[in-house]
Amino acid sequence: MAAVALAVAQARRSAGMTVEEVAAASGLTRRALTFIEGGHRLPTLPSLYAIAHAVGVPLGQLAEAGDPLSR
Repeated sequence: MAAVALAVAQARRSAGMTVEEVAAASGLTRRALTFIEGGHRLPTLPSLYAIAHAVGVPLGQLAEAGDPLSR
């Protein structure tokens, strides 16, 4: 879960976006995105897709971060 949280936070920062901007663009609440980035909540696949689309990265970039077989 921590790897996904880190990947989401890094992708957001690389896109130069705030939590509020990504939340608005992805349809998630600010609180949900903060919980995901903090590693307190594992995003669903649709949420992860929405985040990836909002920050302009392929879904795999975020999803593979949590896949132990991709390491």
